Amino acid sequence: MPLLLLLLLLLGLLALVSAEAAQHGGAACRTIEDCYLGGECTAGLCVCDAWRTAANCSQLNLLPVRPGHLQVYPEAGWSSWGAQVIFMNGKYHMFSSRFSNQCGLNSWWCNSEVMHAESEIPDGLFRTEGAPVVLPFAHNPAVGVAADGTLVVFHVGSGAVPGGKQGNCSGGISRLNTNGTKAWCAASLAAAAEQAPRAGQKWSGPNIAYSTSGASGPWAALNGGSSWGADNPAPIFHENGTVLLYAKFACNQTVNPRSATACYQYGLLRAGNWRGPWTFVCMIEVFGEDVAAWQDQRGYYHMLLQGGPYTGTTSSYLKSCAGHYHLAHSKDGLEWTMHCHAAPTAESGGGFSSFPLTNGSTVKVKRRERHFVLLGPDKQPRWLYNGVAGQDYNKETGQDHTYSSAQAFNTL
Repeated sequence: MPLLLLLLLLLGLLALVSAEAAQHGGAACRTIEDCYLGGECTAGLCVCDAWRTAANCSQLNLLPVRPGHLQVYPEAGWSSWGAQVIFMNGKYHMFSSRFSNQCGLNSWWCNSEVMHAESEIPDGLFRTEGAPVVLPFAHNPAVGVAADGTLVVFHVGSGAVPGGKQGNCSGGISRLNTNGTKAWCAASLAAAAEQAPRAGQKWSGPNIAYSTSGASGPWAALNGGSSWGADNPAPIFHENGTVLLYAKFACNQTVNPRSATACYQYGLLRAGNWRGPWTFVCMIEVFGEDVAAWQDQRGYYHMLLQGGPYTGTTSSYLKSCAGHYHLAHSKDGLEWTMHCHAAPTAESGGGFSSFPLTNGSTVKVKRRERHFVLLGPDKQPRWLYNGVAGQDYNKETGQDHTYSSAQAFNTL
């Protein structure tokens, strides 16, 4: 083989190896924090966990979706928003905000109810099982299994909107804009983000549905101190019974609350048992909404959320926070670092505005929010579930059909 050709082949091979290293690690590091707690710092270089990518392990590593397995809930003629999934008794159990009377996302103010659905596979079509877990208005379910085996679903709303104040629709489409659907309620039910309590202050508590008999119920309720409960709840259940509950509040004074552009920040609530009582611990440096929170195999904590652009803030950090999807990490669940480039790279998903399929095609979407991360037995992320609005979504005309999606993380 001519020497020049051999050199060209060697250079090409080195380029491929370099690209692979850059995608799945290879950045210089001194500690695991330099790898965003998403991999090990080994011999001065980041080595990413399977679910992370980029040289410094700062991005999600997602796989293409099987055709026909993107929209996993609800069935035809209905709309939903987001999904939280647990594996129990040999099945995958989903808890989702579905909109009663076959309405769409604009109707969430009054028609949102918490539904239970089942599937034998994590990206199968989940089938609705039984009556609603919580009747309207109930939204934003966050599910987990407590240390005593109780299945716990945190949610906003108290399930007390009369049927006469709910909209009637068909096909999973409201056909009215948000202001039109608010008229069904005769009032705006969506509360503005609350100002945070003082550190150490007792807190009234979230709204909870719970079952001691598994995902099919029967279900009982613990009502919080208000009809709203804890906004955007994201729980982490510890084996000793303690529950950390991250909830959304208005931004603190360092980030200019109540600015022209809404600003949301998370605070930490804690209880020694899922029943409470709850104590407000502190605000954390995580800004946005729709947080998914979990603890990994090392005992470290992670969040996936969305937010921005932060044009109305006085924070120079948030003003420069690129992208709409963010990761955050913490060693103790108290001190958090948020970074602003969580969306997958082109090599592993092409961002959150599209889903690559295994047949080489791509499904583009307008909205992808309300995250949930399903962990495997090894406490590594296995599946990402979202609330999705397709390309035909138009909030202003009431063409507001939405669904819940599933996409696998890389596990190799």
